[in-house]
Amino acid sequence: MKSIFCSSVCLCTITLPSFAELTPQDLKEMRLVVKEEIETVIDKELAPIKANIASMKSDIVSLKEGFARLDARITGVEKQIAIVANLVYALIALIVIAVGIPQFIMTWRGRKDSASEAEIAALVQKQSEMISLLTAEVETLRIKVYQHFND
Repeated sequence: MKSIFCSSVCLCTITLPSFAELTPQDLKEMRLVVKEEIETVIDKELAPIKANIASMKSDIVSLKEGFARLDARITGVEKQIAIVANLVYALIALIVIAVGIPQFIMTWRGRKDSASEAEIAALVQKQSEMISLLTAEVETLRIKVYQHFND
């Protein structure tokens, strides 16, 4: 029994320091240890994520550069299309002018010729009437001359 008692006293003396309170220094050290452990775990797990984010940022930068080049090419194509469209408009105008001006000249000459032909026809009509009058007068004079010689 003595041995049990001695054993229990020894165990109690050993366990007495475990009932002691933690000092603020102990708490700070525990916090530092926990903080270091958390930082190492976070660093281990966040390092690949940070690397992925960095590669994504570089990919985004390269995409932006690609979009800028594509935008420049599209702008160049738009300018070329505008030039071609303006050239087509100019050719259409040239064709209209090339066909329209001769048609206008022909129409104008046709009207002028029609007016001239109408004047010529009127003059021919007047000349025909004058010739008829002169022919009738010559006939009358011939009849008078014939009568004058027959008398």
